[in-house]
Amino acid sequence: MRYEDYYDTAQKVSALVDGNAFEEAIRLFGLIDSDLADLDKSVMCVNMAVVLQKTQRNEEALQWYDRGIGYEALYLRFRRRIEGGIPASTGYANQESLEIYSQLLDQPYLNAQENERMRNNVDALHRLIKDAAAPAAR
Repeated sequence: MRYEDYYDTAQKVSALVDGNAFEEAIRLFGLIDSDLADLDKSVMCVNMAVVLQKTQRNEEALQWYDRGIGYEALYLRFRRRIEGGIPASTGYANQESLEIYSQLLDQPYLNAQENERMRNNVDALHRLIKDAAAPAAR
């Protein structure tokens, strides 16, 4: 697949999601079955999972996260990020996500932008955990 085609489709999906046209966006994710590189497929699987979560289809979303992990398994580039995002994004254990994201900080395979994203995730999860514990402390 040419990059321009991939990029155009990704932009269409993004616009559809922004417009809450989730089912139409889901149909465009068929590009995952094209000749995209595995790492691009992995990213698209995570995007599909996010869209499914917006439609409250969490079990399907988890299957798409697993599929994304499968595509990138040989590369180990996104796996821990995906695993870290699953608990937090589905409302499960934020502590588990915090531990995974904390382990990711400063890994040599992260570029500067990705590392900053990990730091932001760690900070956000610290706040969520602190806020969740606050009512119990009262």
